[in-house]
Amino acid sequence: KQIKVVTEDDHCDASGATTAAQKFTNVDKVNAVMGPGCSGAMLAAAPIYEASGTLVLSYSATNPAIRDAGDFIFRNVPADDGQGVKGAALAKELGATKIGILYINNDWGVGLRDIFKAKVVELGMEVVGEEAYDQGAGDMRTQLTKLKEAGIDLLYFPSYTTGTIVGLKQAKELGLDVQVVGADGSKDDSVIEGAADAAEGLVVTLPGVPESPELTAFAEKFQTKFSKEYS
Repeated sequence: KQIKVVTEDDHCDASGATTAAQKFTNVDKVNAVMGPGCSGAMLAAAPIYEASGTLVLSYSATNPAIRDAGDFIFRNVPADDGQGVKGAALAKELGATKIGILYINNDWGVGLRDIFKAKVVELGMEVVGEEAYDQGAGDMRTQLTKLKEAGIDLLYFPSYTTGTIVGLKQAKELGLDVQVVGADGSKDDSVIEGAADAAEGLVVTLPGVPESPELTAFAEKFQTKFSKEYS
């Protein structure tokens, strides 16, 4: 079959995503959409796609609320429920007692903050400070200074790549020498290149699929079928 591909850049924000969704559904009349990639963009655009009956499959939007966004809205990546919990468990393993949170102020960042914070309290640690920053912010010194003054011994920092670079470099400038735990939005080579030695010690969590009998059975069936058809 001949497939026509139409692309738009939603800039990972709600406004860009709704503009793209309106164009896709009203002008291009697409049959399906791969994306949006970011949770806030996905949640903003979902009602438009749902109303038009357009099939949507995101590869990286992880906010838990997406599971209830509509009958035509799907993703093939686990939600942040597990990632936030794992981040808190990691903080516990690293010996943290007083935790600061610096998060991007969108659906993805807020969702991770809420899940992480609840698990931190459950595990007996204390969140002594939390600060938000807007996407695209070039200065986080005020937020980082407040967290430093709160006496944190670990910083939970769910951020996208550009924000991660800014935050890590400014934390180093301010002498905030604590363990930093980030999330999947920070997993990119550009962070290592952009933050340089300020990225030393950064640990990030990633959504994953746990081992299960169903997963193993699927993998075995797929491998058998693939080898028969293409060997």
